[in-house]
Amino acid sequence: MEIFGASEIPSRTTEWVPFAYIENTRGGLTRFFSIPYPVWLINTTVVATTHPQYGIFRMVLCHADTGGIIKGEEIQNGGKSYRVVQYSNTSMYMIISTENIDSYYIQLETPRNYYDAYRKD
Repeated sequence: MEIFGASEIPSRTTEWVPFAYIENTRGGLTRFFSIPYPVWLINTTVVATTHPQYGIFRMVLCHADTGGIIKGEEIQNGGKSYRVVQYSNTSMYMIISTENIDSYYIQLETPRNYYDAYRKD
C-alpha cells in the first residue's frame, strides 16, 4: 500500500454534517455503498494508547467495479485525518487495516448545503 501523505484540510467556514459512521477495533472490508453528495469528507480518529509506538491504521476507499483506489490514508501512533472526496452515486467500499490500535472512528460528513439539498423529507 502506498503512503498517502498528510491529512487534507476541510474548509473551516463550511458547516460539515455527519451522515454515517464506522466504529471498530479491527480491520476488514465494508459492504458496498454509494454516497449521493457531490462533495463529502472522511473524518478519521484513531486511538492507540496501549502501544502507541506501534499503532498503525490504514484505509483505502475503492471503486466497487474496478477495485481502483479513490482515496487512502495512513495514521501512525494514533491521531486524526481528513480526506475530501468528490465522488458521488458510485458504488464503493473501504479496506481497513489495523495494527496495535485500541479503536478507530470514521465519520462521513458533507457540507450543510448538500445535506439539505439532497435530504428526503
